[in-house]
Amino acid sequence: MEPMNCTADVRSDRCEVWVPTQFPEVVRDKAAEITGLEPEQVTVHTTYLGGGFGRRGWDFAIQAVQASKAVGRPVKLIWTREEDTQHDFYRPAYKSRLQVQLGEDGFPSSWNHQLAGPSAISEFAWQLMDTRAVGSALKWIDWDVTSTKGTQLPYAIPEHEMDYEVVEPGIRVGFWRSVGNSHNAFTVESVLDEAANLVGRDPLEYRLALLNDQPRHRTVLKRAAKEAGWGAELPEGHARGIALHESFKSIVAQVVEVSVDAGTVRVHKVHCAIDCGRYVNPNIIRQQLEGAVVFGLSAALYEQISLKDGAVA
Repeated sequence: MEPMNCTADVRSDRCEVWVPTQFPEVVRDKAAEITGLEPEQVTVHTTYLGGGFGRRGWDFAIQAVQASKAVGRPVKLIWTREEDTQHDFYRPAYKSRLQVQLGEDGFPSSWNHQLAGPSAISEFAWQLMDTRAVGSALKWIDWDVTSTKGTQLPYAIPEHEMDYEVVEPGIRVGFWRSVGNSHNAFTVESVLDEAANLVGRDPLEYRLALLNDQPRHRTVLKRAAKEAGWGAELPEGHARGIALHESFKSIVAQVVEVSVDAGTVRVHKVHCAIDCGRYVNPNIIRQQLEGAVVFGLSAALYEQISLKDGAVA
């Protein structure tokens, strides 16, 4: 909820920047370019982020450095919330088409995932070519993980093919929390549900049967199901859904209980289990998961951006 902001102090022999950014090395190099200083003469103080989900880049830091250089004094820049919304890098929209062939046993024997949509990394990569972050940019571009991440399957499916086509909509897009995982996880798990339903299998048991070689995934999935009371009778009009996904080397499963009344979705319970490997503070993990649940529900049920004549309305 913190609007974009930055404090910059440009002097003849040095530059200091205080900024909540996810790209401090890029801020340093851009500040050096603007001021004519060497990167070693620029100090970037990365402050605590008031919510950092991919947007906190360097465009607003550039403005603060330019302003400080122009007036010869320290400058504190804060965007209004309206400016923040109207000058965002928006979440890319994607379309997926999946073709799944089921074997005689009812399980997928081949999986073809076709994905089309804008590339978030291409929006930023060219800006990184003259910075010390160029290595990261080239690595990201190689297979555009910001779009395709989450299409890799933990499930035992003999044939798996994935194709990605870049489609630019003419709208500035950027990184959005979890990048490709946010849409690919939904697609993959939804199709698995459809396959299980088609052959009359329980969604939990169907997944477990495809995870015989994945003990960590099985444990997480079974724990979430146990905590949610999977299989127990539900109140009339209620339904449960289950999903599993691995993202950034953490394995997460969720069971959600919902009802629909006159077209309005009500979420009653969300049970979540995670295997993130070794950890230090379990409270931080809990906060991350709770925040992710709220973030996902908000995106699925409420959030939207309206565009008119090429601008945010």
